[in-house]
Amino acid sequence: MDAVNALRDGISYFYIGFMAVTKAITVGDFSMCVSAAGTLYWSLYGIVSGVQTVSQKCAYAHRYIEFLRFPAAMVKGTKPVKPGEHTIEFRHVSFKYPRSEKLVLRDINLTIKSGEHLSIVGLNGAGKTTFIKLLCRLYDVTEGEILVDGVNIKEYPEEEYRRLFSVVFQDFQLFAFSLRENIAFGEQADDKELERVLKLAGLWEDAQKLPNGLDTMLYKSFDENGTDLSGGQRQALALVIANMTDIRLLILDEHTAALDPKTSENVMKLTNKLVKEKKITTLMVTHNLRFALEYGNRIVMMHEGSIVLDKNGAEKNSLVIDDLLGIFNQISIEC
Repeated sequence: MDAVNALRDGISYFYIGFMAVTKAITVGDFSMCVSAAGTLYWSLYGIVSGVQTVSQKCAYAHRYIEFLRFPAAMVKGTKPVKPGEHTIEFRHVSFKYPRSEKLVLRDINLTIKSGEHLSIVGLNGAGKTTFIKLLCRLYDVTEGEILVDGVNIKEYPEEEYRRLFSVVFQDFQLFAFSLRENIAFGEQADDKELERVLKLAGLWEDAQKLPNGLDTMLYKSFDENGTDLSGGQRQALALVIANMTDIRLLILDEHTAALDPKTSENVMKLTNKLVKEKKITTLMVTHNLRFALEYGNRIVMMHEGSIVLDKNGAEKNSLVIDDLLGIFNQISIEC
């Protein structure tokens, strides 16, 4: 572009200058022609640039319209979810991720009754988190079906179905909003309710010490005076947020993995307190066998995508179980 501009300007100004030197045009005509040449250049540049911009935006819009025309990836039903207690059943469920031939879960059969505190243990890659994602319907099963109250979850409206759960993942995120807005995000909660749940979580005194109390901004993204919370405080706050809504099932996916042993113990005590207060079904994924035994009334062990042990059922492969327990004895905090 620079070469073309230099060539154009050189030819234009040489021609105009030659005409002025040979007195074919006056000095006034020379000034007018130089100004006109510049105006013509910028006008043409604006036209070409505008056409390019419109073409680019149309390409983006075309891709977006194509995206809107894609059929829904998941079937969304219309059957309402019944209020009250719920029973969840995995019936011959197998799953593999898109564009992969390896089964992550193999023929999972499991029934979770209302009020149960289920602990799922297993080594990395056993399929524990995938199990959670299928239950939350972030993916659809490859084979088999997941039933809630005897109805395939595909028959429920997606939004209504997901209101049954509250999930705390290992890599959860808080928002750069105020403490109040983080806790009551999308929900109506008065100061008394916020005080109650924060006292339950042991965070009320910490909240009172903040510069603006419940209205203190988290992080410094939008407020230089924003505050950062410790790992234990963030985890406790995530549990409070998870229990703010009227949920039927609390799912905890390695929610203490990034914490030190003492903080993990405090968070688990808080978890137990919140669960007992709301009397809800709990599904906890953990590597810590002591936590699994102490806070779960049922333990399921997974290995290579299969259930190899159910505390309430028969052992399916004692050799694999012995191997797993031997490894857990080395990596657990207290086992």
